[in-house]
Amino acid sequence: MKAFCWCFLLLIFSISLKANEITYELTGAVGTMKSSQGSETYNEVELGANYKVNDFFSLRGSAFTRFTKTSYSGLNLASRFFMTYRAGDFIMQSFVGPGYRFMSRGFHAPLIEGGIGFKYPGIQFSLGYRMIANESVDNGLDNDGQFFLSFNGVIGRK
Repeated sequence: MKAFCWCFLLLIFSISLKANEITYELTGAVGTMKSSQGSETYNEVELGANYKVNDFFSLRGSAFTRFTKTSYSGLNLASRFFMTYRAGDFIMQSFVGPGYRFMSRGFHAPLIEGGIGFKYPGIQFSLGYRMIANESVDNGLDNDGQFFLSFNGVIGRK
């Protein structure tokens, strides 16, 4: 699984180098999930690359890990497709899109997320909410909900 993760990230970054605009992203998230002890809070850290297809669509590939008080999830992958509305260089943007998570331990699951971002040339931060649809892969699981904060920076040309 680790070899697959590194190959996936290398592919995303090599495709991104040919893009008109690529951004890197560092995200922190907090969420809750059901466990044998009841409801448990967890934290996630995610590092990704965004490929701007055009003014309205972006692709994201990322690696993330989840931490709880009692466990560590290992290296995991996520891939997303976003519809984005931007209004100027120093303005808010909104985004929404579906994706899929590939877990090294546990279940793979689809997700949907959305939020708002604040952009100034060269840097951006976003606030959003992500719902991981665990019920779609196993009826015994509950969906996870996460709030996240992301910081982005530009790698390629604008």
